[in-house]
Amino acid sequence: MVIQLLESLHEKNQNIEKMQKEIENLIDFNLSQEIKDVIYNLNKVVDCFRKEVDTITKQIKNEVLKLECSQSSENMIAIWNKGRVSIDSARILEYAETHPEVQKFIKSGSPYIAIKSKS
Repeated sequence: MVIQLLESLHEKNQNIEKMQKEIENLIDFNLSQEIKDVIYNLNKVVDCFRKEVDTITKQIKNEVLKLECSQSSENMIAIWNKGRVSIDSARILEYAETHPEVQKFIKSGSPYIAIKSKS
């Protein structure tokens, strides 16, 4: 499922890029109202693609979090990262003065996902 979502995300991102280029090319000319309307409609389509990209990105992140491992498709990769570990240094140092067992002061962050294009 994640691989299909990654490919769908790649396709949507490519569509957004193409449409943005078309819009930029149209803006370079002395615009008639008809062309301004086309640009307006293209921008609405781009906004829809962006919403779809956001939805797919959330789905990918949720699935990869469940799998707890990176997932790769032909064009995209969702990289699973274990949550970072941080230490409350001041508290541990204070506690360590009288107690050697400092492990309970280690805090672990939540895992997170990075999604990247392979190209």
